[in-house]
Amino acid sequence: MTSTTLATEAALKIDDLNVAFTAESGTVPAVEGVSLQVAPGEVLALVGESGSGKSTVALTAMGLLPSNAQMTGNVSVAGSTIDVPDGRSLNKIRGRVVSMVFQEPASALNPLKRIGDQIAEVITNHTDVPAREAKARAVTLLDRVGIADPEQRIRDYPFQLSGGQRQRVVIAIAIANDPALLIADEPTTALDVTVQAEILDLLRSLASGTNTAVLLVTHNMGVVADFAERVAVMLKGELVESGQVNDVLLHPQHEYTRRLLKAVPRLRVTTDEPDPENTNTESAVSASEHIALEFENVSVTYGRGRRRFEALKSVSFQLPQSATLGLVGESGSGKSTTGRAAIGLLKPSAGSVRLFNRDLRSLPWRTRRKFQAQIGIVLQDPVASLDPRMSVMDCVAEPLMTHRRLSGTERRQKVASLLDSVHLPAGVIRRFPHELSGGQRQRVSMARALILEPRLLIADEATSALDVSVQASVLSVLTELQQTYGFACLFISHDLAVVQQMSQTVAVMRRGEIVESGPTGSVLVNPEVEYTRELLSAAPVPDPVVQKQRRRTVEVGGSVGQ
Repeated sequence: MTSTTLATEAALKIDDLNVAFTAESGTVPAVEGVSLQVAPGEVLALVGESGSGKSTVALTAMGLLPSNAQMTGNVSVAGSTIDVPDGRSLNKIRGRVVSMVFQEPASALNPLKRIGDQIAEVITNHTDVPAREAKARAVTLLDRVGIADPEQRIRDYPFQLSGGQRQRVVIAIAIANDPALLIADEPTTALDVTVQAEILDLLRSLASGTNTAVLLVTHNMGVVADFAERVAVMLKGELVESGQVNDVLLHPQHEYTRRLLKAVPRLRVTTDEPDPENTNTESAVSASEHIALEFENVSVTYGRGRRRFEALKSVSFQLPQSATLGLVGESGSGKSTTGRAAIGLLKPSAGSVRLFNRDLRSLPWRTRRKFQAQIGIVLQDPVASLDPRMSVMDCVAEPLMTHRRLSGTERRQKVASLLDSVHLPAGVIRRFPHELSGGQRQRVSMARALILEPRLLIADEATSALDVSVQASVLSVLTELQQTYGFACLFISHDLAVVQQMSQTVAVMRRGEIVESGPTGSVLVNPEVEYTRELLSAAPVPDPVVQKQRRRTVEVGGSVGQ
């Protein structure tokens, strides 16, 4: 597509965009001199690390910049200027001309309203359609985005849906009025590989079927290779490289682009490929006779009667001390339920959970509390897991206040030492979570999880929300800390390449059961179960040529999950 065609048919046109934010310390530039265009039906990926300005560009296109933002330049969507002072005019554009799919659907949906009402509301806000017809269109939209039994699901609340289903609802809301531009800000970050593949297929069909332009903001280079036609790379608010996806990903010209691609974990799927760089391989950590965590025929059941749902079904595995077990599977497979059962937050309906060779259910409350103090937890979202009112010092030291009797000086020394271990500068100890980057907040979460020197660490999607360069750094720190402290790690993730890099053994879960387990090199390279092969085929790789070949193979053989 020529630049002339783009200029005359642009669904999104940005010329010399500059955005700065006014803070107490002065004016902070966020975007400097960015110009880009997206044609109808085209997918442009905007990539870069945290703080590069990607989301600021996306928010500018939606007219959602905060009041302390100063903007210069021109932004238009399908001929409609976004920089207008009248809020009512912007409201007419948002949801009709341009819509946005946010990273976290749980935050984007109203937890108190049924999903059918939320979809219908977007329709009635921009059209004169009667409420009954809007509700009927909501059913059609749910069916269009692939939600089964849409007539029944429109009455559900967001908490009754899985993460992938909630993201589909958000997409249904975004496309309800057939916008000219769809902005997708990390739309698949929190999704497993099979759901991610389905969401990308859905967005791809929308772009080609309705001629909707898509601005994809992501840090996942595999998604870029799989989905985008062009890619633009941002660094410190500037556009440093752009072009066709094959040119940028296969022959990057800028040093920063090369660094980004080098940081992407590569999934080894055949024995012909060299082993990825891995400091935590099966030979690196010798098997321990001491078992940190053992599940023996564990089942977990929710509800009663007709509402009874078995989330775990006779799950059994052992995790030796100092080793890492990767737990993979799609949404609803039981991964997070397994993690909750491991720390005693869920009571098994059958079987036993043994922590350091002791059955949690048989322990008195005080003894169980001491055992649980030997478990550290790192969650996916450090923003939600850290108290915004507490400084980094207080966040990290809080477990010490609960479980240890130390003086203030001893607590400060221990926190400072651990922050140094996770490679954070001494100055962050006085900061608050909102003053840190995503990678820094996740390192603070690690420090908090390790402050009591636990014997077991539960990492539940601990790096999925981080860009590739920060993820590589955090994973390196995690490996280094495990070698230092010798803790066992239950590593829950949907990123198979990261699991292959971090784990000696892996367990594949589906519908509450472990369908395959064993050494990581065997399971993820020579899987014996068809479902594991489907997971591997759904994981995008950052090579657009290879990814297109894999997609053609999947399309010929049937989609993942069928």
